[in-house]
Amino acid sequence: MKIISILIVLLLCTSCDFTKAFSSSFAKEYCSCRFVVGQSKKLCKEYAENILPPWTIKENEEKKYVTVGNLFKSTTAVYTGKKYGCSIKD
Repeated sequence: MKIISILIVLLLCTSCDFTKAFSSSFAKEYCSCRFVVGQSKKLCKEYAENILPPWTIKENEEKKYVTVGNLFKSTTAVYTGKKYGCSIKD
């Protein structure tokens, strides 16, 4: 019941940038886990999951970026180097 209530609230907020927070959070955490720390895809997916798990995860190991999509938005996080780690691409 709690999850249904959360989903209803989120559906009402689809026009605002609040909903992008879910995909952005996952993308940033997943990117950092994969490309900064060097962990496996499975471990990073479990580590980065939040209230709404992603529907799609597209990873490019060569260019070191990940695009995450969920019910509301899609976000790309890019590895920028050892000094700064991963950042969200606009």
